[in-house]
Order: sequence, then C-alpha cells, then structure tokens
Amino acid sequence: MEAPFLRLISHELRTPLTGMRGYRDLLADERAGPLTDRQRHMPPAPVVWQP
Repeated sequence: MEAPFLRLISHELRTPLTGMRGYRDLLADERAGPLTDRQRHMPPAPVVWQP
C-alpha cells in the first residue's frame, strides 16, 4: 500500500517540475530571445534532485 502511494506522490510532484525546468532552460539558453539585465541577474533556480 505504501509503495503505490509514494510512487503516485512522487509522480505528481515531478510532473510540473519537468515543465518548469524546460522553460527555465529555454530562457537560460536565450532561445526565446535575449534576457534583460534584470532577468540575467535573478537568483538561480534550485536544483531538483533526480534519482
């Protein structure tokens, strides 16, 4: 019972983070256009642990 629950919770938490990480990478690589000075000096996003 515990393992299926933990798998579900883990999936539900990782799913939105995957999309946010993708958009963060697009911005960081400036593929969506150049960053402004304010955007460039924002603190970095936290690193997400991946098994």
